[in-house]
Amino acid sequence: MKGAAAAWLDTIEHFGSGNVTVADVFEPAIRLAEEGYAWQHSEKLIKNASPNGDEMLLNGKAPLPGQIIKLPNLAKTFREVVEHGKDGFYKGRVAEAIVDLIKSKGGLMELDDLANHSSTFVEPIKYTYANEVTVYECPPNGQGITALLALGILENIQEQKLSRPLLEMEHNSPEYLHTLIEALRLAFAGMQMHQADNKAVIYGVHGDQIANTT
Repeated sequence: MKGAAAAWLDTIEHFGSGNVTVADVFEPAIRLAEEGYAWQHSEKLIKNASPNGDEMLLNGKAPLPGQIIKLPNLAKTFREVVEHGKDGFYKGRVAEAIVDLIKSKGGLMELDDLANHSSTFVEPIKYTYANEVTVYECPPNGQGITALLALGILENIQEQKLSRPLLEMEHNSPEYLHTLIEALRLAFAGMQMHQADNKAVIYGVHGDQIANTT
């Protein structure tokens, strides 16, 4: 998700109170990366994700409870973002490392793809469930609309007396889970059927165009 770093900075700039700086926001993450923390999961995924995967392991193994792992390169990346803003991520050392890794896996990203990254502010879509809770999501082409569709389905079947309100059900009971699962199943089906990028072009591993949905 190459837009994450820009999103962090844009969020601070456009929605922050101004009472804290970029350095203040990044400080806890930098401290964890430099001073270390303990965790143990996804060992194989980490090893296979990148030639640098061992940076997140201790002697090739996921750390056990009580062991400390440090991520100095991650801390260095955060510090570059704090010091140089978006250029600290989308240009220079970090950008070069990202492109090198993607190309090593058969990808097609170039340095210009990162350098030309731009943020897009959008109006969120929303749904108010049962006149009580309003949920906001990013509009398509994100999948957030799925959650809103599911809420609408739940509300509709409750209004038609086909289901009891969720709050009247025992949490995580078979009735509760069955109702949620079926609402989500229908929501995902609707999203996949109706949400698409009509101008999308699909490319093969070697850059050859294999489909055009226009």
